[in-house]
Amino acid sequence: MFLAFTLAEQPRTYFVMERYRDDNAFRQHMAAEYGHRFNAEIGKHIEGDTTSLTWLEEFPHQGEAA
Repeated sequence: MFLAFTLAEQPRTYFVMERYRDDNAFRQHMAAEYGHRFNAEIGKHIEGDTTSLTWLEEFPHQGEAA
């Protein structure tokens, strides 16, 4: 899953959320050639120093086991 957002009060600030099946799927994605090409290209458009990763833990939905 790939979702892109911008901050309402800072429309040139972006947040992209990607969700992977598991850690191995994420590692495969990071190692793929298309990822290297994407990161090289996006670097030309970033105003700050870099992008950053934030790891999130999903809360269980009501009625689901943790």
